[in-house]
Amino acid sequence: MRKHALAGFTLTELMVSVSILAIAATSAAPSMTAFVASQRVKSVASDLYSDLQRARSEAIKRNASVVLAPSGAWAEGWQITAESAVLGVQGPAARVTVSGPSSVTYGGLGRTTAAQLAFSVAAPGTTTTRCVRVSLSGQPSVATGSCT
Repeated sequence: MRKHALAGFTLTELMVSVSILAIAATSAAPSMTAFVASQRVKSVASDLYSDLQRARSEAIKRNASVVLAPSGAWAEGWQITAESAVLGVQGPAARVTVSGPSSVTYGGLGRTTAAQLAFSVAAPGTTTTRCVRVSLSGQPSVATGSCT
């Protein structure tokens, strides 16, 4: 009679594999943290850009003033209003700081009622920053880096 060898891993092989996996995971964690922070900043900047576009579009469509204003601070979210009607609400931004003007008001022609405006979106503890600018014509744009 022939004896069949048992198929599988020995305890030593399993421990070596788990150790290699743990080392690989811990070396990837810091870069993953920076990536997640970068994606948060990009997401909030994109949300702000699209809401600025929407507010401008609504102002032109209604031929009336439309306001994009923060819900307390910009990082706590914001809302779009026209003639006391709420057109849109954005929730809070987790672990992202947003600084900008007290509000943005678009007139019926789609222009802002103030000079050029800029919002700075950043993640604390990282160098990732986005700048959302609103030109005199009311058109928003997003750029990588600070708003200086």
